[in-house]
This record gives sequence, structure tokens and C-alpha cells, in this order.
Amino acid sequence: MILLPVRVSDEADADISAAASWYAERSMKVAVGFIEAVYNELGFIAQFPNGEPRVRGMVRQ
Repeated sequence: MILLPVRVSDEADADISAAASWYAERSMKVAVGFIEAVYNELGFIAQFPNGEPRVRGMVRQ
């Protein structure tokens, strides 16, 4: 299976990092679960890049 690259905007990357930090302050287990969920979703996007409708140009929901 060929996985396509997934680009994450700087803003989204900052949001993910801030959320992971917020979770880590409360529970490292929850923070790790959050990061794993993000990576799982990015993997899904790489496998099925057309899996969600477009919301703006080439940006998908």
C-alpha cells in the first residue's frame, strides 16, 4: 500500500503541540493517548486522502 504524504500546517502543528502539553500537565497517559490518536488519524488520511469532503480548495474536512 502506498501512503501519500500528509502536510500539517504550522497552525495545526502548534495546536497539536499545545494540546499535548496541556494533557501532559494533567496526565501523561492521556497525553500519550492523544498523540497516538493524532498519528492514527494522520495515517488514515495518508491511506484515504479523498475520504472526507473538500471544504476549501484542496483542504479536506
